[in-house]
Amino acid sequence: MANNTEKYKNLFITEAEEKIVDLNSALLNLEKKPNDSTFANDAMRAAHTLKSSAAALNFMEISHLAHAMENFFDQVRSAGQTLAPRSIEMLFQSVDMLAASLTVIKKGEKELSTRTLIEKLQSKKEGEEKSKTSTHELAPIETIRVGVATLNKLMNLTEEFLVTKMRFEEMLRKTADEAGKLDVGELKVIAESFGRLTRDLQYNVTQAYMVPLGQLFEQTPRMVRDLAKEQGKEVELSIVGQDIELDRTVMDRLGEPLIHLLRNAVDHGIEKSGKITLSAERRRDSVMVSVHNEGKPIDWERVVEVAVRRGIISEKKGKNFRLNAEEIYKKSEIINQKSEIENLLYQLSTKKTVTETSGRGVGLGIVKSVIESLGGRVAIESNESGTSFILTLPLTLAIIQALLIRVADQVFALPFSQVDRLVRVPFADIKKAFDQEVAVVDEEDIPMIRLNQLFTSTREVAGIFLSDEELQKTKHQLKAELMIVTKPDSTASVGLVVDEVFSEQNIVVKPLKGILRKTRGFAGVTLLGDGRPALILDVATLI
Repeated sequence: MANNTEKYKNLFITEAEEKIVDLNSALLNLEKKPNDSTFANDAMRAAHTLKSSAAALNFMEISHLAHAMENFFDQVRSAGQTLAPRSIEMLFQSVDMLAASLTVIKKGEKELSTRTLIEKLQSKKEGEEKSKTSTHELAPIETIRVGVATLNKLMNLTEEFLVTKMRFEEMLRKTADEAGKLDVGELKVIAESFGRLTRDLQYNVTQAYMVPLGQLFEQTPRMVRDLAKEQGKEVELSIVGQDIELDRTVMDRLGEPLIHLLRNAVDHGIEKSGKITLSAERRRDSVMVSVHNEGKPIDWERVVEVAVRRGIISEKKGKNFRLNAEEIYKKSEIINQKSEIENLLYQLSTKKTVTETSGRGVGLGIVKSVIESLGGRVAIESNESGTSFILTLPLTLAIIQALLIRVADQVFALPFSQVDRLVRVPFADIKKAFDQEVAVVDEEDIPMIRLNQLFTSTREVAGIFLSDEELQKTKHQLKAELMIVTKPDSTASVGLVVDEVFSEQNIVVKPLKGILRKTRGFAGVTLLGDGRPALILDVATLI
């Protein structure tokens, strides 16, 4: 039996976690509609399945508790009873105990004792104490379900790879037999075959590695319910976009930021009662995850005031911000000042007494750090309708499409999802505005960033653009600048001036390590075809 237990343990844990989610969902609905027998039926079925599967693998503590819960729900359903609030609380405690037992089983430890809760359920003794096992943590995704169709495609591609490999080996053998004569035409056919198979295999493996956001989102209603109950608030949580899929690695890192954002929404976004919306939306090669709470907007002047008091910014700078903090935040054209005020919020959020700001709570600094380490970014929208924290995340961290570009003697990779268009800008269409070069492209003014100067440690020239006199001298010699137009956010375009664009390629993304992880402007590193490393640019943090 021990061998069978080890063999099927992971499968049991996956199913048990799903049933715990079902139980939490049913209890949350019963708490809102205690007379609805449909939810009692759902809970009873989930408990019954968990009881049977746990018993099959000899996890008897879990099995007995699930059995007691099943009987409890059956009695409520049969008698047409209404669950009292304390009964709901006791059942939530039971669900938390099931989850805690699963956690220790994963570690190879002995199950937790469930006898006390079983006795309560059997006698309907309703304790007043709160659950001590709920930790408000979101579990990482440890297993991925892959559809049979996807597995069949992967198997077929593997078979084609083997056939193509054999063709290549046969060609090499014939070449050796015929004194080194190489059939270039056959080699091209095989190379094209390898290229197609690699693309198809990459796509299907990436798809197999994607998981729906619902696996993470569905863990949040219970957490929000517990936080609201602790503070005596009534909070309605709405979830949208849970079917959108994301790379499992990204999903695992997303759990902690979501906890902080939802906690802040409950703590500081809701006064007595209100609504929180957790949503996801697919945009090209990115996913936007938003946590929005109804209520009054962030008090930016208060944020500035606390930042000055703590010495994060000077009194002089604070006075300038405090005079027109709200106006600065509303005007997107004053992008630098808006960014500075937002950064104050992230710095304050790492302090224990941040609640003085009447803005957000502890954890926003962590949110920003984690999301940017994934190559994503955080945006804030705060107005009369409430406050939104919007996380923009890459779909996958493994393989992405990118442009390979040259800046001076260095090669960089620019994710294709950040590229809007490639243009050549005549010198006549480049102008100066407030110490900034601006290119006029299709009647749009686009700020220019010269990467060769941005990445140069020693500047040999003063200023970042040619003087009027120099421009007159060189405009007949230099025809145009090669510029990549990017959109790091939804409001403004930026032009990156480069020396050369090589090609568009699929690249394997590797994370930066050590102190390089803290370097702004780079999302990772990749290896080129000749074995050289190339840094991957992140436009959002570069500018």
